[in-house]
Amino acid sequence: MEDCGAKIEDLSWRQGSFIPDKTVQHARGIGDGVAGVPTEGSFHIVVTQSCDLVNKSLDDEPWCEVMRLRTISKTEPLKENGRNPRFLHLYVEQQGVQTPCEVAARDRLFLPRQILATVPPLTTVEVTETELKSLTDWISQRYSRPALPSAFNRRLKPQGKALKRLIEKGHHLFRDFFLRPSSFDELTDDKLYRLKLLLVAHQGAFDVDPKAVQTFATELENTLKNCSGIEIVEVKLQTDTETSLRVVDDYLPWDTFDYLTDRAIDAE
Repeated sequence: MEDCGAKIEDLSWRQGSFIPDKTVQHARGIGDGVAGVPTEGSFHIVVTQSCDLVNKSLDDEPWCEVMRLRTISKTEPLKENGRNPRFLHLYVEQQGVQTPCEVAARDRLFLPRQILATVPPLTTVEVTETELKSLTDWISQRYSRPALPSAFNRRLKPQGKALKRLIEKGHHLFRDFFLRPSSFDELTDDKLYRLKLLLVAHQGAFDVDPKAVQTFATELENTLKNCSGIEIVEVKLQTDTETSLRVVDDYLPWDTFDYLTDRAIDAE
């Protein structure tokens, strides 16, 4: 389509825009690789970067990547802020009303980009910049998060329920968990994983209740000490205002919620 990018730009499409269901249904009829069926109680949000959306070449940028958001009754803490690699809970504003939604990693669609040149985005549904960043960060972490050894995760498994309860209770106090294991190899049972932890608390949470932050850190350390084959070498507790990128570079993000949502653990 000639001047497709310009038409898309004129219609004010950008990353974070919402596509009408009828447009998604129509796109299914003209493009290969389109997956997912629009259902009642769902929205479709564009996650393609804004500059790519308005690229003038359909050969270079033939697709528009979209995620389906399903409305839910309420969000769950362990699925907020990118904590779960397979599901994300966030809010959209539907006609000014905060509406909780769930995004599943499997609910991705690739629509022919030229479809955006035929209709403007919805004006009745919006997402804040904070929630949009949470969504795009979550998508990227699907590919960039570290893969811990299965032998390491198996050693955590006996304390899986205790860890899950602890994190559900105190997750709101912290911004991120980081770790530095002594090895990423699949160690045999006679060898230890020596672990350093960096726990980054929200400065606001620390200011309001420093005792709760410290108690969580102590309980987490004690729980991990009960995992056979894991030795806790260091637990460093800092707030997000005092943690530098140089410090974080020495660690890897700990996606604690990945193994905590494992069916084998939940079934115990």
